[in-house]
Amino acid sequence: MHLYLHVPFCRKKCAYCGFASAPAGPGDMSAYVGALIQEMAQRAAQAKGRPLQTVFIGGGTPSLLPAHELERIFSAVRRSFAWSEDAEICLEANPDSVHSEDQVRAWRNLGVTRVSLGVQSLDRDVLSFLGRSHTPEQADSAVQYLKRAGVENFGLDLMWGIPGQDLGSWLGTLREVLAWQPAHLSLYSLSVEPGTPLAALESGQDRIFCHSQNQSPEDTSRQFIQDDGLLAWPDEDTWADMFLQGRELLVQAGFEHYEISNYARPGWKCRHNSGIWRGEEYMGLGPAAVSTLNAVRRQNPGSLAEYIQMIDHGHPWPAEESLPLQIREKENKMLGLRTNQGIDLTQAQPWLDRDLAAEMQEAGLLEVHRGRLRLTPQGMLVSNEILARLLW
Repeated sequence: MHLYLHVPFCRKKCAYCGFASAPAGPGDMSAYVGALIQEMAQRAAQAKGRPLQTVFIGGGTPSLLPAHELERIFSAVRRSFAWSEDAEICLEANPDSVHSEDQVRAWRNLGVTRVSLGVQSLDRDVLSFLGRSHTPEQADSAVQYLKRAGVENFGLDLMWGIPGQDLGSWLGTLREVLAWQPAHLSLYSLSVEPGTPLAALESGQDRIFCHSQNQSPEDTSRQFIQDDGLLAWPDEDTWADMFLQGRELLVQAGFEHYEISNYARPGWKCRHNSGIWRGEEYMGLGPAAVSTLNAVRRQNPGSLAEYIQMIDHGHPWPAEESLPLQIREKENKMLGLRTNQGIDLTQAQPWLDRDLAAEMQEAGLLEVHRGRLRLTPQGMLVSNEILARLLW
């Protein structure tokens, strides 16, 4: 079984972020940790004694939590659940919240075995446009602190397909981060989430955005916004080249492309996410956290105040649905097709449209590898359309 803990705090909201997160008010962190510990006690029995294979502490920015609050969380997890001896314990962090080797060593002493660092870009203007609170120099410092503190298993999150970004700058970013020798890279194409500042900018409702201190808003806007006022997204061919040539660069550097957005050096795949993609059960605790456990999917309220109220009053989860076997199998196929393992053809026969699959193979979008059906790199570019046609 896997455990996800959602920490809903961040230094400031990024322009693209649709996650349940916000800057912490006075007393919020302590109140949140108290409610999280209560939820663990309330729900521990659902684990049925199964040991945790992984714990993923995400957000938000979990690295903003003071050491004593993290210690409270780890102590409660150990009291509430059995642990596998080799459990992967991952903590998400932003570069500007990683301050020293001692801080990282304290995380390791608590049990953290993996750190996922939200770098997103090494371009100062892009970071400003995205509303990120760190600088390229802080990203480099954070990586050095991790390495000097003995964290070999660290991953970096990066964004591509950003307005104003071209192929050369993207490949240059990848070459720069490869010099840091990360164990893992997650590469996400920027998308517009409803209700975010980026969505307002895209719709023309807002022309106010972050900009670097040494440029005026007008100078910065020309890099990201076209003359017609629309965001300067890379064209379709450039977007595809960013994915395909970025993939080729990382594969040549020794990374395995094991899921559409994820690359790992041998032996360093993210075990938590890999378990989810295999359809294994997980419990999510904290605001907005989702669980898929015992054939039921639950989601906690996203508001911190509503979450604390729910825990304090023992209210039932507001969003809960049963997952019949047919739905679980379909979701597992969808997740499996996103990975380089694909799905077992012998198990796909009852539902697979063989003519459609053959058509997609002929088009170079699907392939059969060692008896398993999987997406090709070209197919990954249009994965949503392929999955929708195959599975729905």
